[in-house]
Amino acid sequence: MISRRQCLAGLGAAILAPAIVARDSLPGYAQGLDLAALPGLRETAARKGILYGAAVRGDLLSRDPAYRAAVVKECGILVAENAMKFKPIRPTEKGWAFDEADATLAFAEANGMKVRGHTLIWHAALPDWAKATLASGGGAALLEQQIRTVMGRYRGRVLAWDVVNEILEPKDGLIDGLRKSDWYLALGPGYIDRAFRIARETDPGCQLVYNEWGHESYGTRPETILRYLEKLKKGGTPIDAVGMQSHLHTRWNVNARQLSWFCKSAVDLGLEILVTELDGDDSELPDDIQARDQGVHDRVRAFLEAVAAATVPRQVLTWGLSDRYSFMNAPGRREPGSRAKRPLPLDEAMRRKPAWLALHNFFTGL
Repeated sequence: MISRRQCLAGLGAAILAPAIVARDSLPGYAQGLDLAALPGLRETAARKGILYGAAVRGDLLSRDPAYRAAVVKECGILVAENAMKFKPIRPTEKGWAFDEADATLAFAEANGMKVRGHTLIWHAALPDWAKATLASGGGAALLEQQIRTVMGRYRGRVLAWDVVNEILEPKDGLIDGLRKSDWYLALGPGYIDRAFRIARETDPGCQLVYNEWGHESYGTRPETILRYLEKLKKGGTPIDAVGMQSHLHTRWNVNARQLSWFCKSAVDLGLEILVTELDGDDSELPDDIQARDQGVHDRVRAFLEAVAAATVPRQVLTWGLSDRYSFMNAPGRREPGSRAKRPLPLDEAMRRKPAWLALHNFFTGL
């Protein structure tokens, strides 16, 4: 296990390495560098045994050549941003819609990439017909059918699946801090263990993940997550890893000490740590692009350093690759007329920017 001191020393040395970026937004230490010769994050991460990748949309892979080329250059693992969620993949009770998920997997395989599956059981992205089924007593059959059908279709081709996603919400006041979701109301707390057991039976070679948010926060949420992970492990639930979403907000600093503690504690339980949805929300920073990009760069770097003080994450994915297609800039996600956010490694023109540099320096510094 790499120490925090070793990680910081390596990152300091790597800071001088070049990268292809939008120069007008570079941190001060990188100003003036011509960085066009570096390999993609895919290659840089792979040298250290890490898979770097991003959430992608199948429609964009087919219609935006610049986006497609950037994905091939930078990514060694992909996750479908939406195509494998419940509602997109099964919009009606008898109608399955596998086309975009199939196409994303085929694209990844054609380009030598791995794939993460996201997500089998989640409180959101449920069609109305599924909510009605859960409310009418058909939840157990629906849970099993969904997992066996989707995982079974891609058996042996998906490296890891987010079996359950965002299952905790302490404010709901339920046992263990669980979320008062349609799944919980229909099946009680046992639905989580059951989902993992069905998933293990369906694809025994797949890494099974509990994906959640808030591990880097300053409140009690990291402790709540850890207590529940410990309960799952003690109960024999076949869980292999915890996925940390890591949607970082630049209004506060990363709680590095607590994050490192969380990661070490999870590893001590026998779980692998994955970074699954990394990006940075710069909405409360000044309009100056360099200041905004510096803020995202700093949070990404601090987050990854804190994780590396406890363990080396073997999968690091950002939630998107280019600001052009970030979910944060989607209609309804920001106020009309407000500025576009810059949360991802590449800007709208597919140029590398400080967030990319933070990732590069992390991988080269390990």
